[in-house]
Amino acid sequence: MKTGRLCADLHTQVGWEGFPEYVKEFLKVFSGRVMSRYDSVDTRLWEILLEGEKLRLVYEDFPVMICLESISSNGDGFIRRLEVMVGNRGV
Repeated sequence: MKTGRLCADLHTQVGWEGFPEYVKEFLKVFSGRVMSRYDSVDTRLWEILLEGEKLRLVYEDFPVMICLESISSNGDGFIRRLEVMVGNRGV
């Protein structure tokens, strides 16, 4: 989704059915939690809280991908820190 904020591409091998388990494991790493869930035919948008920052985990069916999206300037900072932590390894 295009919001004008930073986003990080996380995964391209997780399908529709695997998304909830992926989110569960992702949130364990950052001690996060799901705030809300919005599911449509080809997109899942889950608002999450990580380290006090509200962000979005978005699954898109075509092309298949999961991305972490910022919705604020503080969220942009979280995504920058995440990219430094994982480097080019991906999440």
